[in-house]
Amino acid sequence: MSTFYIHRFSTIDDRQLRGGPAIKVPTSHFIETDVTTDSRHVVTCNGRRVPLHPTGTAGQFVAGVRYRAWQPPNCLHPRIPVHTPLVFDIYDTWSGRSLGGCTWHVSHPGGRHYEHFPVNANEAEGRRAARFCATGHTPGPLPPPREECNREFPLTLDLRRG
Repeated sequence: MSTFYIHRFSTIDDRQLRGGPAIKVPTSHFIETDVTTDSRHVVTCNGRRVPLHPTGTAGQFVAGVRYRAWQPPNCLHPRIPVHTPLVFDIYDTWSGRSLGGCTWHVSHPGGRHYEHFPVNANEAEGRRAARFCATGHTPGPLPPPREECNREFPLTLDLRRG
């Protein structure tokens, strides 16, 4: 079966303030996935195939997913939609269906807004865990996801493009 890990990183966009300097606004995020699987299974994110690449260890692969987390009123590339929540599926190529998966939310799925920074690493980890749901994958038979090739970033599925 498959093991799946998610590591999130923010990427920065610029926003110009009226009459002042530009400030950095994180609207795009990057998730790194580490997967242990065989050639029978494919990982998809929001229905698109994640480009898994071998790490040198048998059955272990790595890939990245870049996506738009939210859309402030003034941002770069305003026509790129928000891609969250991210739904990851483990797709079985033999049966043509998703075996399971998970859902990743950018913020608390219940809409909770934290007023303070976390006081320690345990609280920060708890907040991250609240955004991850081990349910919510795509059920039923699915068409096989097509392979996408990004020549600039071959290890990354960029949801912001097409």
